[in-house]
Amino acid sequence: MKNHYERVICLCCFLIYFVNIGLPSTSFNVFQPYLAALPYVGNTGGSLILGSRTLVTLLSMFFVGRYVDRMGARKGAALAALLTCAGFFLYSLASSMPGFFAGALFAGAGYGLGGSVIITLVLRRWFATGVGTAVGIATMGSGISSLVLSPLVARIIENVSLSWGFRFESFVALAVALVIYALLRDTPEEMGRQPYRNESPRRKNVSEHTALSAPLPRGAKILLLVGATLLGGVAVDAYNYFSILLTSQGMDTLHAATLIALLGGVLTASKFISGFVIDRVGTLRGTMMLFALMTTGLICACFSGSNPALAYVAVLLFGFGVTLGSLGISLWSMELSTPDTLTSTVKNLQIAYALGGFTLSLMPGPLMDLFGSYIISYVVFATLSLVCAIIIASIYLRYRK
Repeated sequence: MKNHYERVICLCCFLIYFVNIGLPSTSFNVFQPYLAALPYVGNTGGSLILGSRTLVTLLSMFFVGRYVDRMGARKGAALAALLTCAGFFLYSLASSMPGFFAGALFAGAGYGLGGSVIITLVLRRWFATGVGTAVGIATMGSGISSLVLSPLVARIIENVSLSWGFRFESFVALAVALVIYALLRDTPEEMGRQPYRNESPRRKNVSEHTALSAPLPRGAKILLLVGATLLGGVAVDAYNYFSILLTSQGMDTLHAATLIALLGGVLTASKFISGFVIDRVGTLRGTMMLFALMTTGLICACFSGSNPALAYVAVLLFGFGVTLGSLGISLWSMELSTPDTLTSTVKNLQIAYALGGFTLSLMPGPLMDLFGSYIISYVVFATLSLVCAIIIASIYLRYRK
């Protein structure tokens, strides 16, 4: 196994995504209808819980570079998983809004300190070629989390209690933290190896996602951060509210949970497929394809109440497109930075991404209470997705011809 340890590294990165991003974000979808039904939470309270988690994630990302430098990827990722574990255990004990805010504090820190920044740095060190495919495999973890945990947790909640649904995910996070600590290695040199490179002649056209030779101008950097902010708002919050969008239009909670599991399955498959495709067609073309799918899926979601079949179409299209939330951020960081600025670029993009997720997380609940519908929020999400696509395309066309 030592001769193929890059596979173990992919597994570890997959597990990091499964716990530190999947549990607080993608699979948390299944809890939203149950939280909104609690008399002391409601729709606005549900938005505040998500908003507080994303705010902590955002603040944590200001320190993630120093955190990784001090702890290393292995210890840092394992500790972050323990923070996620603590967050969900506190959720399980909550009987009021302050209790849920306490859980959001720890879950948000786990996401911010143990997410995409660590993944990007580790895979960049371990893979000289096929980085897009490696990132795609690793980021499948958040989709698998939704696919596996959503229907299982929904049944635990229905048959036992909401508290035990949270507690179950806390135990999962603890187990994964131990595996990460045992297996992850920061660099291939620790194993006496060099970064993985596929020397097969048929792979000569695979993109190596090279860095820029000179930094982006200040204006382009600001525009890139704006794009990441918009993407964060769309990818994080349109996903988090998908279940409650469906239930608010008359779908029962178990059917919605099944669709969320299907969404997780599509997201899982799409991350591998998207990474593979982007390695071959290039990041710009692949990115625009995913933006088109995501925007169309959001539009379909707006009409899923009048035509239930569109809910499945929305799951398929949005599930493919939303991979930009993880795959896109990692690859843009690699290609729109210089070798010396990779760490700061990925950190700044993640901060902008989290800022977007936090800002827009506060929108759907109040709009629901004001207008009686989540559809308005999804119209906003679709519009912002289109604007973000234009921003990213303009940067690539000018600086990475």
